[in-house]
Amino acid sequence: MKDNLFNAIQIATGLAVVIGLIMVFIELRQAKSLSLAELTSEGYSEALADFRTVMGENPAPTIAKSCFNPEDLNPEEMVVLHAYYNSKIGQIARLRVLELVADYGVPWRVVANQHLSEVVSTQPGRVWFERHLKADQEVYTLGTKLLESGLDCTSVIASNSLLPD
Repeated sequence: MKDNLFNAIQIATGLAVVIGLIMVFIELRQAKSLSLAELTSEGYSEALADFRTVMGENPAPTIAKSCFNPEDLNPEEMVVLHAYYNSKIGQIARLRVLELVADYGVPWRVVANQHLSEVVSTQPGRVWFERHLKADQEVYTLGTKLLESGLDCTSVIASNSLLPD
């Protein structure tokens, strides 16, 4: 009887040690994922800050001009738009990578549609989109669907307007 009790205690202790090791392993994997996600996010933050610097303090006139008078854009304004479009795609990429690395449950496709609509709704944005995003098939497909919907910047701006109808 004592031997059976002693054996049962040893088996229970062994199981507890194995379960404890498995839990430690799982926690280490989670910590690694979270650290990688944090480093990734910081890297994207730095890139997005660079794009914001190039865009300047007020890119709104250039963005509006890209919608209403794209033929009048000068090279400096094209640089601002390039940074603006890159910042939009950078935000998409950041959420997408975070989802892959840490599985946060972020609906990156919903965010991607919002950001891509701001890019592809203008004529310069559509040109930029075609030149820069064909290599990323998933994002390119999302943007193409927006293009097929007939999205136009004037309707986007009107829908975001704070002015009364």
